Amino acid sequence: MIPALKVWRLAKGLTVLQAAALFKVTYKTIYKWEAGTDPRTLKLLGRIEEVTGQKIQQLFPKYFKT
Repeated sequence: MIPALKVWRLAKGLTVLQAAALFKVTYKTIYKWEAGTDPRTLKLLGRIEEVTGQKIQQLFPKYFKT
């Protein structure tokens, strides 16, 4: 399964480096977000929603199972 954030990035035609610049984070952080492996970035969730125009639940559905 490809995480929704990566799908969004690829749909926008962005490289990891371009996405990192857009979010003002390092490319390593983008990789971690896409893999869902960095819980320290929770404070940035609002910024992710703002930039992508999507809810966190859409981008990281495995963490919001209903």
